[in-house]
Amino acid sequence: MSGQGMVKRQRGHKARLELTCAQSALLDGQVSAAITVWNCLHAYWTHFSGRRPTLAQAYQTIRQ
Repeated sequence: MSGQGMVKRQRGHKARLELTCAQSALLDGQVSAAITVWNCLHAYWTHFSGRRPTLAQAYQTIRQ
């Protein structure tokens, strides 16, 4: 059988986290920071209608 038409299946593993209150609070802060960075990057990226910024320009803006 040739490789045509074959589908690669990917399987994952889910595990329940048993976090302490302190770990949960720390994780909430990190998630909030990640969402803020994503929202800023999305707003920056969609601001340019015709020409998109380069990755270097986006990186420079994020670092500011």
